[in-house]
Amino acid sequence: MENLTISSFYGSVLALFYVYLSLNVIKSRRKSGVALLNGNDKKLTYALRAHGNFFEYSVFFAVLLIFGESLELWPMALHLISIVFLIGRVSHAYGFITQKDGKFRVRGMQLTFLPMIALAALNLVFVFL
Repeated sequence: MENLTISSFYGSVLALFYVYLSLNVIKSRRKSGVALLNGNDKKLTYALRAHGNFFEYSVFFAVLLIFGESLELWPMALHLISIVFLIGRVSHAYGFITQKDGKFRVRGMQLTFLPMIALAALNLVFVFL
């Protein structure tokens, strides 16, 4: 199998941020005293959704990235797409956790969808080349 260093790097960065979001859920659970579900606690609910939403998109992106690297897409394109995706996911999580401004969540989703669409499109093009 190919040497998937780009996928390995970004997958690892995503995993580390996921652990951070997991620890944030644990902290919120301890603070609210809620062991299961959300106990109708607003901060815990936002922490849970930031955590869950991050996972939902990151796994799918990681699979697309592995496919792209396996198809030998341009490394610089994979790096650029991955960096934009990371910025989007961090921005979205920040918007969820701080609840300060919906702009972070909206921009985060835009910076999540754009790289996913770009990577999916590139993968499709390279499959047929």
